[in-house]
Amino acid sequence: MIADRSRRGISQHSSFGGVLLAFVSFAALLNFGCAGLAGSNYKQPPPGNLTISNPATSAITTTSVTVTWQTNAAANSQIEYGIGTTYGSTTTLDSTMVTSHQETMSNLKPGTLYYYRLHSADANNNQAASAGLTVTTSSDTTPPTVSIAAPVAGATVTGTITVSANAADNIAVASVQFRVDGTNNGSAKTSAPYNLSLNTATLTNGSHTLTAVATDTSSNSTTSAGVTVTSSNVPDTTPPSVPTGLVATAPSSSQISLSWTASTDNVAVTGYKVFRGGSQIATSASTSFSDSGLLSSTTYTVGQCLGYHQGARYNSSVCPDRVGRDSDLLFADQSLLDALDRQCRRHWLRRVSQRNEGSNHRRRFLL
Repeated sequence: MIADRSRRGISQHSSFGGVLLAFVSFAALLNFGCAGLAGSNYKQPPPGNLTISNPATSAITTTSVTVTWQTNAAANSQIEYGIGTTYGSTTTLDSTMVTSHQETMSNLKPGTLYYYRLHSADANNNQAASAGLTVTTSSDTTPPTVSIAAPVAGATVTGTITVSANAADNIAVASVQFRVDGTNNGSAKTSAPYNLSLNTATLTNGSHTLTAVATDTSSNSTTSAGVTVTSSNVPDTTPPSVPTGLVATAPSSSQISLSWTASTDNVAVTGYKVFRGGSQIATSASTSFSDSGLLSSTTYTVGQCLGYHQGARYNSSVCPDRVGRDSDLLFADQSLLDALDRQCRRHWLRRVSQRNEGSNHRRRFLL
């Protein structure tokens, strides 16, 4: 009996235990399922306001500055900067989401104070901006380099030549000034190629030294090594040829048209002086001239006591003995032209005063 009760008690206890175990197991399963469900829908609470901290500069050069900073959440990176508090420039936005940031401001001016501000935004577009900061770039103390490229040292030069220079700088070349014997020649050249057109005829014959002075945007300057050349311009002592073949016609009662054969010269003929009655009335660059505004029924003695040419030195031919249609014409160089004109005028006035109607020394035009 007792044993039977014991067996029934164990059986009842076992049944209760089974029910308890089943309940515990169900509760555990229920608890696991709820935990799993909660985990699948859970979102991390958003952080507080995005903040920027620990700004610092490094690698400061004459033209660039690197800036680093940190944020309390992953965010992008950008710098706003300028030479005033209105900024005006920005770095390229780096969209990489990081908490440690680095950006470089470039194309800056040497020795210049810059204002800047840091910007970051996280994935939820929470934005942060630092307070205004300043940094000064390094001063540029490196002078430019410069050298004369042409002509070469020891060259003999004549006429107009091109003097050229090569210049470079770690920042930028502002100008190149050419000098001859230490004196500025021409204006400073502000852009490459750096060339000077030099008329060596303006220099004395002999040795001269060419230099170039390069200046950069920070006012550092360098003078090139001198290049010595020899100027050798031979004086032009050859006069032009005498113009010939003067022809005069009277197309109207108040006009005489003149034409003649051109003169030649070893350099160049630049013009002719036209005279009437021994006095200059005009200058002609061509081999013809129209003398107008004359009086009708009036005798005029015409000719040309003329001529000058290009060259460093001047000379003249002899004043002609005849004027008028068959005249040889005076062809004078510029430095002696005025004096020779006076001689020619006196010569003509003597011829006119002789009133020799039959001679070949004078030709009259009756209008």
